[in-house]
Amino acid sequence: MSENLLPGLSRETVTAAIGTHLWVQQLYASGEARRVRVACGLSIPPLADIAGVHPATMGRWETGERRPSRANALRIAPALREMVKVAPERGAIG
Repeated sequence: MSENLLPGLSRETVTAAIGTHLWVQQLYASGEARRVRVACGLSIPPLADIAGVHPATMGRWETGERRPSRANALRIAPALREMVKVAPERGAIG
């Protein structure tokens, strides 16, 4: 007997959200998010705006002082995915 703790959301949607959250946290914990951002020529303020957080908060994510919440991770994930695609072309990754 399993109760749906998030009515209206499928198990697949919840699983995908959790996976995305963990992926974003790993990018920040490893320092990769900052490397990718810099390689793409972006500063923190525009990305902080996408995530809906203060630039200082995003700076704390990049230094490992804090981790993005699930909600913030889901907001910033699309931008991070695009940056990860572009960064190898700019010589940042792999």
